[in-house]
Amino acid sequence: MKPGAASAILAAFCALAAPLSAADPHIHPLAVKVERNQVSVDFGLNGALESGLQARLESGLSTAIDYDIGLLDRNRYWFDRLLDAHRLRVEAACDAVRRECVVKDFWDGRPSGVAASRSLAEASRMLVARAGLAAFRVKRDWPHKHLYVRMRASFDAGKFVALKPVEVSTDWKKSKTFKIHDADLR
Repeated sequence: MKPGAASAILAAFCALAAPLSAADPHIHPLAVKVERNQVSVDFGLNGALESGLQARLESGLSTAIDYDIGLLDRNRYWFDRLLDAHRLRVEAACDAVRRECVVKDFWDGRPSGVAASRSLAEASRMLVARAGLAAFRVKRDWPHKHLYVRMRASFDAGKFVALKPVEVSTDWKKSKTFKIHDADLR
């Protein structure tokens, strides 16, 4: 093999991989709502549909995104303490013949909801955004003064050179710190 051929092959592989990472998916916004001891989350995953998920959804392939959600106690002088963690898996599949999309939610591996839509745009929105997701119930014996929620998303972004699956994961996104009053703990 010629010396320049190896670098040309490497450049070709890098050029094929560039479109997969160009979308730079990230979670924004991440907002927390607290009502008594119940913590709800509003979020949106930006840039995920541009990285190949939209094409998979349009073609009828099942598409899934896993959201890891954690409730943490902030500690200024030591490591933050994880109080509770959950995984939300959202799967969507569209049938081009019937023009119907089905979106299924799985909370910690258990089915938690099914929604049907005739619109591809609505199914895409349900795949990447949620409002009022009841995520945590803070218990009486947990710390409750300096809490925050962190979240990340991961999904399969296709294949690298049609062989190796490419798993895309966002960075952890942290919410603003909040507290729960003693009277609201049950």
